[in-house]
Formats: sequence, C-alpha cells, structure tokens
Amino acid sequence: MMEKVKQTIYRYGLIQPGDRIVAGVSGGPDSMCLLHILKRLQDEYDIFIVVAHVDHGLRGRQSKEDAQFVEYHASRMGFDFYLHEQKVDLLAKERGISLELAGRHVRYAFFNDVLKKIGGNKVATAHNKNDNCETMLFNFIRGAGADGLTGIKPISNNVIRPLIEVSRDEIEVYCHSNNIPYRIDSTNEMQIYTRNKIRLELIPYIQKNFNPAIVDTLYKTRNIIDRDNRYLNMKAEEIFKGISRVTEDRVVVDRQAINKLHPALFSRVLRLAVKRLKGDTKSLEYQHAQKMMDFSLNADVGARYILPGGYRFRVCYNEIILEPNKLSDVPSFCYKIAIPGYIYIKELNSTLYAQIISKEQYSNLPKTPNTAFLDGGSITSEIMVRNRRPGDLFTPLGMKGTKKLKDFFIDTKIPKEQRDTLPLVTIDNTVLWVIGYRISEKHKVTGQTKEVLYLKYQ
Repeated sequence: MMEKVKQTIYRYGLIQPGDRIVAGVSGGPDSMCLLHILKRLQDEYDIFIVVAHVDHGLRGRQSKEDAQFVEYHASRMGFDFYLHEQKVDLLAKERGISLELAGRHVRYAFFNDVLKKIGGNKVATAHNKNDNCETMLFNFIRGAGADGLTGIKPISNNVIRPLIEVSRDEIEVYCHSNNIPYRIDSTNEMQIYTRNKIRLELIPYIQKNFNPAIVDTLYKTRNIIDRDNRYLNMKAEEIFKGISRVTEDRVVVDRQAINKLHPALFSRVLRLAVKRLKGDTKSLEYQHAQKMMDFSLNADVGARYILPGGYRFRVCYNEIILEPNKLSDVPSFCYKIAIPGYIYIKELNSTLYAQIISKEQYSNLPKTPNTAFLDGGSITSEIMVRNRRPGDLFTPLGMKGTKKLKDFFIDTKIPKEQRDTLPLVTIDNTVLWVIGYRISEKHKVTGQTKEVLYLKYQ
C-alpha cells in the first residue's frame, strides 16, 4: 500500500520537499494510517509535520479520550499537537445547518489557523476511495452537477489527500500489519445520518446485488467526470474573459455571444459571472442558471430575474447584466403559504414549497440555506411569505431573547440594499425564517416535535 500512496503523491504532486504540513487526525484507522505513512515519508521528502485534532463535543468522555489518544501518539512520533474544542451541535443550530456541515466548517477553519501559526502550506486529510464513493452517491441522490459528481479530489487548494486511491479495507490491513492502534467513533455506526446510511446500507446492497467493485468503479467514473469538467471549466473561463466586462459592482456579458454557446458552456459562463460579482456561487442552484439562460435567449429587453442573496440578472439589447438588486426595485409583497403547495413570488421571480413531513424524512433530507425545517405543532396560525415591515421581531436560532429584525440584519451584516429582497416566513409580525439565513429558535424541531414543516425556497 505504501507504494500505491507514493504513486498518488507523485501523480498529483501532493507533497514537495520542504512542505510544512498540518495532519488532521481524528484517531480513527484512516487518520492514524495517514499519520504513520507521513512519518515514514518525513525524511524522504524533508517535510515538517504537526498534528491537529478537533473535539466536536458530541460524545462526552469518548471525545475527550480521543483527543488524549491522538495527543499521546503524536508525542510518541515527535509531532507537535494542536487541539480545538467546540460544541458543534450549538453551531449547527445557530447557523441552521447539519451537524456534518458544521463539523466540516470548524475543522477546516482550525486547520487553517494552525497553518498560519506554523507557517505551513498544506493540510493533509485521510479521505480514501470509500469516502469518495459515499460522497458521489450522496451528491447524486440529493442532486448535483459535474462539480458535485467529481467526488473528493486528491488535492483542493491547500488540502491534500494521500490516501484517496486506497480503499478502507487496504487501510485496515495496513493498520493491523503495522500494529497501528486506533479509536472507533461510535457515531459512525448510527444510521441517523444520510452519509452513514449510504455507507452501512446502500453501498453493501449495491455490492451484494449489482456490482461488488462499486467503490473502484465510482472512483474511475470520478476521474472521467473530473477530466471532462476541468476542460469545460477551462474553456468557459477563456470565453468569459473574451465576452465580459467586470467592474466593482456589476458584470456585463455580450448577449449575442453567450447565446451562441452550447448549454454546457453557457451555464458555466453564467456561474463565472455570478462568482465574479459576489465572490462565490453559494445558493445558486440549477434552476437559477436555467432561468438566466432562458431570459438571455428569450426575454424582452428590460426583463429582470432576482437571484438569491440580493442580486439580479437584467436583459438589455446587446448585453446581460448581473448587479446588486437595489432596495427601491422590490415592492412590498405578501402571500399566504398553502400547505402542501407552491407559492410563486412574482416580485422575486421565485417559489416557496411547503409540506408536512415525518421526523424520519426530516433526518434524511439535506439541510441547505434555502431549506427550513420547523416544528409543525408550534405553528397554530396562518403563515405568510413577505418582505420586511416595520416592527418585525425575530428570535434567531441559538438565542433566547427576541430582537428587532433590523438588529438581526445589522448583526448578520446584511447590506441595506439587499434587505427588502430577502423573503421572510412569518406569523403576523413574528419571523419564523429569514430565508437563506436562519430560522426561529421558538419554532425549531425538537425531541418533542411530532410533525415537521418542510420549506424550500428556489
């Protein structure tokens, strides 16, 4: 296995002589295997290594013992040890995201902090071929484009994954052959997370009934999709530079030129335009790109499409323009939410879907900024979707006290020009959900919740 890892390192240029590497180590077999291999490569590559561990505060004494275990073995190998402790469940509630996503945010923020402290340049994680298989299936099930279906890359920015081409079985054999101790995270065996269900139920079912080599097959598929996707992205970048103008507050694209593109390049150029304007493409989904393409091809001059996050897409004679949506451009609106059903918000050119679901369905659905899950039993009056009004009150998730909505906007640093474009789910002047940001603490799903109100904005 050691030779396979070295081939991966060489193929993707993961490690260079003199690198200063932060190794993310949980204490499980994958990360302990990674640490053992990095130790063996230390002199050969002349690399400096430190160990970073995050205690997510989810398993009480077991979490503390994991941290002590990793610190002990890091010290035995001669590596400095860095520890970060944080209640990830509280962060997840505060931001209205899943535990898994909150944990990921905490880990990588900490790893990058350690990088700065040691003057490092790379973070090494222990993702392997099985992790890639789980990620591809997870993204496919919830809906993803080519970027999502490329799974886990061997290298992403400053994060390297030397074990990405070896399987979990190979890792366990390596650990046993080299007498490498490791810890077992009991939550990995709990079928309460979608990813765990994929690992424990779906993949074994596919292996038994359809393809015993599904892990290897999907890794090959990942490489094919990634190769083609990188080429299309490169071409889109070249085209974007030739047909667009970027200023501080807008992106202008030649309408005739973009309308001649194949849809695969058309959508990528539009995503690049959005990224140049707002810095990322978070909350930009498939339907938003499709709507922009349709507007560019077919809409009359002057047509506008409101994008998530307070931006708009505007059609001119020979150009299409992406720019911030100004406060005065969105009139007051208010619509009753039908349950179940869709509501079309014409002022934002968007829809809101509402449905009552079970607690089991709630556990399996993805948590995104554009979805909300509320305690259905706590909602006893008619609910509306509208933009802000004077006197609106909000109790943000994770807080006990009620505050003015205006104060929440200020605390969250939402620009003034975007505040009228943010749809709110409300009862009278009480806000249940600031769409794209946070739900109300008073209406969150709890252990006593019997039915869940599922909302999706798109």
